[in-house]
Amino acid sequence: MTLKYSRYLYLLLFIADLVALNASLIVSHTLIHEIYTDSKITVLFLCIVNVTWVVNSIQSQSLRPRLVAKLSDNLIYLAKAIFYHLLCIGSIIYFFKINLVSRTELTLGYSMFFISVAFLRFLVYTRVLYKRSKAPVKDRMIVIGEEDVAIRFIDTLTRDISRDYQLMDFISQKNALDMPFWDLSQKISSLRPHRIYMCVVKADDYLLKQISAIAENLDIEFKVVTDVVLNSVHAVSLERYGNLPVLNITSEHCLSPEKMFLKRTFDILFSALVMVAGAPVFAIVALITKLSSKGPVFYRQERVGLGGRTFKIIKFRSMITNSETAGPQLTINNDPRITKWGYFIRKTRLDELPQFWNVFKGEMSVVGPRPERRYFIDQIIQRDPTYATLLKLKPGITSLGQVHYGYADSIDKMCERLQYDLHYLKNVDFKADLSIIYGTVRVMVQGKGK
Repeated sequence: MTLKYSRYLYLLLFIADLVALNASLIVSHTLIHEIYTDSKITVLFLCIVNVTWVVNSIQSQSLRPRLVAKLSDNLIYLAKAIFYHLLCIGSIIYFFKINLVSRTELTLGYSMFFISVAFLRFLVYTRVLYKRSKAPVKDRMIVIGEEDVAIRFIDTLTRDISRDYQLMDFISQKNALDMPFWDLSQKISSLRPHRIYMCVVKADDYLLKQISAIAENLDIEFKVVTDVVLNSVHAVSLERYGNLPVLNITSEHCLSPEKMFLKRTFDILFSALVMVAGAPVFAIVALITKLSSKGPVFYRQERVGLGGRTFKIIKFRSMITNSETAGPQLTINNDPRITKWGYFIRKTRLDELPQFWNVFKGEMSVVGPRPERRYFIDQIIQRDPTYATLLKLKPGITSLGQVHYGYADSIDKMCERLQYDLHYLKNVDFKADLSIIYGTVRVMVQGKGK
């Protein structure tokens, strides 16, 4: 029997984290005040902390089973979860002016919380590895077929810590075809595998039937591995038409109805807040834009959005008028079309501020893949057709690609940045959006825009 994690382990870890969170805050409160008082204020604060932790965990799907592949990865994920939880608590305290706890108490409490849950993860991780080292390896397998496909397949299996695999032998497709039926059957039988994986680029019909017959006679599970490499956002199922197996490859729906509702609600509230609170900034940028160069304050351009539908994106104008008389062009370093004021608002991303109106109207989201013109999308899709999957999301004012890769001034760079957006497509959640917004603010402050 293959060693797997208990399906209850993740729920137990979640409960243990919740207990550790409360214990850390209570101990911190006791150390700071030298006595624990269960006053209404203290109870209210703990209620806010617990509700926020549970909501964040459910919304970010942290209750979903995760393989403990690397302890360092788990600790990084844990640190991010605690950071965003603390950010939510701080926002609640600030906006509602709830003076419940001091910064010293919060810092000490969350530091103890991280240390305690990190230690718990370390114990779980070492326990799993200990069990694996002591448990007899029973998931024995034989791999037959094309070497390139087999190497990729075996490498994928070795990175799955939730299972124990033992490769008994690899038999190339050529050697398997050269062996008489009974010799091949005897060799497979002597190794006593649980599974046979046939890795193929172009399956040899005779060998496929031969291995299938041997596996059936020896009561061994038989699976075929193709050279098809799926994108991370793809889901696959097998259908059968007559005697032909057909792979049904679809893109996983990255947003559940609940997530779509939460994301849209956040977009409306956040864009409204920025436009109201930032009205003086909007006015100043608009005035300087008008006075610094000839032309309108705003620049409108057609972009492709959700489902391939086009819309007019709005920006503060940063270039001279009629800057694309020769057709669509990407911005280059020291672009002569950019005005002096335009350089500043592009560096600080202030030129993007009017897009919050696009967000409020529902054409864009605060966070999502950056919208492009169809002229460039057609070229990107010729290089990498997976770009089309990004059209499942509303485009954003900022994106994971914008924060971690930056501006792309060529089709090649657009294709490189695409990988970040595909990663976001698979991992859309509120915490990821907050992280990207924080990264964007940092870019604006540091003037690293373009």
